[in-house]
Amino acid sequence: MKLLIVSDIHANYEALKRLDSIEAGYDHMVFLGDAVDYGPKPKECIDFIKKGAYRAVRGNHDNALAYDTDCGCSSKYKHLSLETRRYNRMLLDNEDISYLAGLPLMDRFALGDFTFFMTHASPKGDLYRYLYPQMSDEAWGSEIDGIDADFVLLGHIHIPFVKKIGTTTIINPGSAGQPRDGVPRGSYAVWENGVVIIKRFSYDMDKTIDAIERSGMEEEVVKGLATILRRGA
Repeated sequence: MKLLIVSDIHANYEALKRLDSIEAGYDHMVFLGDAVDYGPKPKECIDFIKKGAYRAVRGNHDNALAYDTDCGCSSKYKHLSLETRRYNRMLLDNEDISYLAGLPLMDRFALGDFTFFMTHASPKGDLYRYLYPQMSDEAWGSEIDGIDADFVLLGHIHIPFVKKIGTTTIINPGSAGQPRDGVPRGSYAVWENGVVIIKRFSYDMDKTIDAIERSGMEEEVVKGLATILRRGA
């Protein structure tokens, strides 16, 4: 059984298409949230997730667009988020927005003998909390306390990692559409029969940047978004 774990695509459909073509033989895909903001093609990404995801949860940017509320992101990226959210909203219809609003904040499922818990940010239900791999084992233990699952799947920080705490393995696939760990290549995870691998991939970044440039968004925002994609940070 092969499970594709994807998060934080952020309306980067070129990256999502490329990822799907690379891993065409997977059995299931799960999406850990943030289909929208920062990128130019939210509708295509939502359509793909609707049709292709075995399970999906709501990210903080999905929540912000669906409920017209704050995304809770850092001040460094907030102006980029606000401008792209306005643009993304114009491209979506009521059905798309209702889909984002209706996504659960967390979910559980099983594959064979293995159990999974998935959410966007914190297993405790905080949609805005950032959990980094360098946290102590004690802090991680507190975060997953009470969650009875072999694997805990998280996104949100745009940095991939796999961490074992007791009998539970925490997987963050990083960001498929806007990595921020200094590597300008999309990131995702593959789980296969209990074994986890973090993978990176290249895609036609110029197409994504060209679509951002043609969006009509403010020049400062366009330059900022292009810089993040090119630098991976």
